[in-house]
Amino acid sequence: MPVQVGGYDKLPTIGTMSYNGVEFDVLWTSKVSAQQILDEANRVVKYVQYTITVDGYVTLVGSEATTDPTFVRLRQLLQQQGGTLNYSGKGFGKPFVVNAAGGLLKDVAYGPIPKVLDFEPLGGSRSAKVRFQVTTCIPEVQAKSFFSVLQFNWDSSINYDMDGYSSLSFKGTLEAPISPTTPTGKTITLTVDNYRAYVDRVVAGIDLTRFKITNRTIDISRDKRTLTFDIKADELGPMANPAGVYTAKGNFSCRSANKSGGANSLTQWICTLKGTYVVPKGRPQRFAWRAFVTLLAERMYACQNPANVPSVVNNTTDPPPQPSPLTQVVVQWSALFNAAIGPLGVSTIQTSQPPPASTIRTFITSFDFDEGIYEDSRTVSFSCSWLLIIPFRWVLRATGWRQFQNGNALTNAGLCNPNLWAQSVRNISGSNSWLANRLDPAACAIVDLGT
Repeated sequence: MPVQVGGYDKLPTIGTMSYNGVEFDVLWTSKVSAQQILDEANRVVKYVQYTITVDGYVTLVGSEATTDPTFVRLRQLLQQQGGTLNYSGKGFGKPFVVNAAGGLLKDVAYGPIPKVLDFEPLGGSRSAKVRFQVTTCIPEVQAKSFFSVLQFNWDSSINYDMDGYSSLSFKGTLEAPISPTTPTGKTITLTVDNYRAYVDRVVAGIDLTRFKITNRTIDISRDKRTLTFDIKADELGPMANPAGVYTAKGNFSCRSANKSGGANSLTQWICTLKGTYVVPKGRPQRFAWRAFVTLLAERMYACQNPANVPSVVNNTTDPPPQPSPLTQVVVQWSALFNAAIGPLGVSTIQTSQPPPASTIRTFITSFDFDEGIYEDSRTVSFSCSWLLIIPFRWVLRATGWRQFQNGNALTNAGLCNPNLWAQSVRNISGSNSWLANRLDPAACAIVDLGT
């Protein structure tokens, strides 16, 4: 039998008002107020917050001498959050029943939430006047099933640096409806993290052939209903990253080998290629070696075949670039180093359109690599230097100094193709990386000191 708030007067009961098993009977009045709660974008009403205030009387039950036992039960039940609320038959529309077992109308914010319980004794503890107020948040939509999210929106900003390169920023909010299964339930079966894939819709609008995701921050509120995200993307340079490698940095330098002057001061050059790579976790670290050695082979080929390299001075009158051996042997990258520069580190190749010198010589002078270990084990660096003998007028073309566009060997081979790079990192550029870092709802136990 439910606890009754009211007397034994034989007056007709009009309507139903009950909360968490406590039924207000006969002598009660009520008032309902509503507040429309907008989403963060102020575009739609995500839910309506109803506040119901009830005034009633508590009288003696059975052989009880005072209202003490009755009000102990009322305090326990009426102050418990997340109970079933029934406010029907008062001209407020069809039965307004929230959180009923098997019902479709659910509170979306861990409610209903009791807010006021006033007690005014009457007649020497033999009766009392009670004011009770409860707030519930429900969507004013046709409830066919419990919906997915309450709001999903974001703002965006674009920043241009002094060089004209741009960066993008997206900050947004994702909110999910969560309702307790029972007022005394202490476990959660669902959190807003279950809907994190919505964030991928924002990332899908970023052109990964031109931008790289540089930061993703996901914050989840303590009640596990609201997720805020902050995503940043920076524009890439003209040379695309190698496929399968998330971060690739480095530099290529060429300097005169003989700085003392003389006839050979502008014919002998020290070329140095350096690269530092981060391969996504779970992928073979040899991707870093493949990226470096293929770039090295392409630069070495340029040294040996400068006539096949587009000029940086006048591209329109130069002969088109010829297919490089790299294009054919890229799949055999493990043997590419020896194939490109010779097993002894010395290669002499006669060119079809030779520069003033009938031969071009390249000599490997040093090679080294640095492997990060322990907490730095995500990075690996390579460096290779060689001596190039070629007249000054050919040095830019011989060192491959040019824009990396469609038509060069690395792009044709798919190693510096922006589309392939975007495809290779897309699955770790969204709401997840190589670790999903998902919340476990079972670990989000509710500690309710008021039960």
